Amino acid sequence: MHTTLDILREQTQSFAAILYFATQAKNEIFQTQRKVVSRHYITNWKVTKNSTIAAYVAATKTAVITQDVWVDYRFPLGIGHKDLELKAVLCSPILSPDQELLGVIEFTKKIDKGSYSTNEFDLILMVSAWFGNIIYQREERVLKANQISTITALIELSTKLTEMTDPDKVIYDVLNICVDKLKAKAVIYYKFLSNEEFLADVFVYNKPLPRKQRRKINLMKVKGSAALYVARTHEKLNIRDMGADKRFVETDELMPGITITSALCQEVLRKHEPIGILQANNKAYNGVFVHQEEKLFSIVCTFLAYLIELIEMKQMRRHNRLMNQLVRTTLKHHLTPCKHCQQPVIAVLQMKENILTRNVKSWDW
Repeated sequence: MHTTLDILREQTQSFAAILYFATQAKNEIFQTQRKVVSRHYITNWKVTKNSTIAAYVAATKTAVITQDVWVDYRFPLGIGHKDLELKAVLCSPILSPDQELLGVIEFTKKIDKGSYSTNEFDLILMVSAWFGNIIYQREERVLKANQISTITALIELSTKLTEMTDPDKVIYDVLNICVDKLKAKAVIYYKFLSNEEFLADVFVYNKPLPRKQRRKINLMKVKGSAALYVARTHEKLNIRDMGADKRFVETDELMPGITITSALCQEVLRKHEPIGILQANNKAYNGVFVHQEEKLFSIVCTFLAYLIELIEMKQMRRHNRLMNQLVRTTLKHHLTPCKHCQQPVIAVLQMKENILTRNVKSWDW
């Protein structure tokens, strides 16, 4: 990408071509260190309008061309460092096919080189779209590889289901896979209890201190809970800043002493009916859950519903087998006469005038 920008810089007679990447965790764009224009130049900028031209483009996701960046009221900080010789600026966002911000490219010209033409603007837009596809395809390859490894682990877990005597261990193993693949600090599964609205059986797997605890909880009493919000609205949540979202609180009684900064929360559906809620808390390294991880989280929810179906089928099969054994034992007990009942019948049949038929060989029926 830097090589392409160098070619474009020469083609457009620009003084500098700067590549920024976007980080969703901090809502910032940061300059890659191929070439820093000035040692006083700030390389990280918040994605907001009242800042530099690159930050403005990142916030609006629209390309901008200006003849004098220092007099344009939209960019009070200009290009981020004071250089009055650089006036003409062309800036374009790098977007994924889903219109997610991936980065920004910025070209600047000195006064003696004039301003950017329409053809140069179209050329930069085309290259920006190409960059977006490159980054998106790379992220998709990483996502597919992660999805394959996750699905493989879940399939292996389902094949071992017949060997597991404790059904709860299967759920905890799914939570463990979710923690590992999403790089979350903790994962909670709220299993709805039948005929009880918002009453759930809770499974918690906490990564920093791997403790497993299970207890019943009434979601109605947990104010500001993401799980309660999802149970009511049936929405999928990707909360990137729990503190800034007034709908939720940053604490959870299931994780005492830990502040929740980010979370993924989604219903677990079986036959289009919710049977529980899965929630992943706190992305590692103070990050946020990105769009690709939302897809992975949905896959885990689908497999969790599938495994719960297998668990219930296994339990039903065991229940039916025990009931059949009980019924057979009961029928055998009631249909087989005891010796006390057989004696009068045998005495009558053994009389001389009562001759047994040839087909009667035994009374053990």
